[in-house]
Amino acid sequence: MYLNTLDHQLDSNRHIIYVRYMDDFVILAKTLLLLFP
Repeated sequence: MYLNTLDHQLDSNRHIIYVRYMDDFVILAKTLLLLFP
């Protein structure tokens, strides 16, 4: 419930993979520039 906004923002980015279970999450990208433009 609290991370719902984060879920929607990260799901809209097609260049990263975002996986969350409860309050833990992993964000994967091919390069750091995709995470921090």
